[in-house]
Amino acid sequence: SVFDKQAAHLSRVAEVHYVLDAEAIAECPARKTWEFLCASLHWHSFLGFELGDRHIINMTTGEAVNEESTRGQGNECNTLTPDFIRRGLRQLYGQSAHFKSQEQALAVSRVLGRDSPLLVVLPTGGGKTDIWLLPIFSPHARITVVITPLTALTQDLAMRVRKIGIPTYIYQDPEKGPLRPDPPFYRGVVLATTESA
Repeated sequence: SVFDKQAAHLSRVAEVHYVLDAEAIAECPARKTWEFLCASLHWHSFLGFELGDRHIINMTTGEAVNEESTRGQGNECNTLTPDFIRRGLRQLYGQSAHFKSQEQALAVSRVLGRDSPLLVVLPTGGGKTDIWLLPIFSPHARITVVITPLTALTQDLAMRVRKIGIPTYIYQDPEKGPLRPDPPFYRGVVLATTESA
């Protein structure tokens, strides 16, 4: 489906490995929704976020932007978005490309600002892959390491990233096969599964 492609995996990966899709979440019982909310609040507390803590950041200066000034702008690229991110969005999604949400735009700005630790929670199809993929279009990008929970997801991501011309290397656990040389590039993506990382 288009939603699975957007999430950078095949439909069979979604069917086999993801417990809830968007429709299932919408039909989720109130008790389960409450449990999800409590889990999210615990993560906020663990990471030191205040309840309702939400900021939009100027990706050029790193300064906080008055959220009122961004109202009505939607999620399109504006003057706060670096040119290389706009080019990356267009290369991935066409000339009318835009961020899927302000949260996605904020996460990309935090990655560009090298904020650490950074935890991004977005729904399936919310653009999580783009959060690490778009900064690769920066002229200062180096190697990006991505660890995925599934071998099939690693393979799907490798196909997608190679398709747009970004050098990609899949790390293998030395115990499971012959040791491969280091990636033959200084700028690109290294993919690994949790077992091999």
